[in-house]
Amino acid sequence: MGGLYSGLRAAGTEAALCVGCDMPFLSPALFRYLAEQHQEADVVVPEAGGDLQTLHAVYGWGCLPAMERRLQEGPLRITGFFPDVRVRRVPAEAVAQLADPARAFFNVNTPDDLARARVAWGDEPGSAG
Repeated sequence: MGGLYSGLRAAGTEAALCVGCDMPFLSPALFRYLAEQHQEADVVVPEAGGDLQTLHAVYGWGCLPAMERRLQEGPLRITGFFPDVRVRRVPAEAVAQLADPARAFFNVNTPDDLARARVAWGDEPGSAG
């Protein structure tokens, strides 16, 4: 959470998109949708596979006070401050209309993950394909 907090403070905008560095298959359509929703909530977070994709979400400045409290008091998991802010969950069904969730949220952490990604999608991570 510390990195997310620091990045949001430094962003210089009222909201910032957070993307995990191990999620290389970015979906411009999904990002546009998340960004368009940020006026409705402090956090706009997609759901996929029964989980919130907290490292693929939009966070607004309204999160900063709640994040500060959690950083001082704990717990430090990202969703720990969600009860204290307005959260807009984007249902998995809506996400699937914008991007292939298996691809958009795929993590590449090892050479085996990279090989699986190449077999599954046939293009290089980092391409918007």
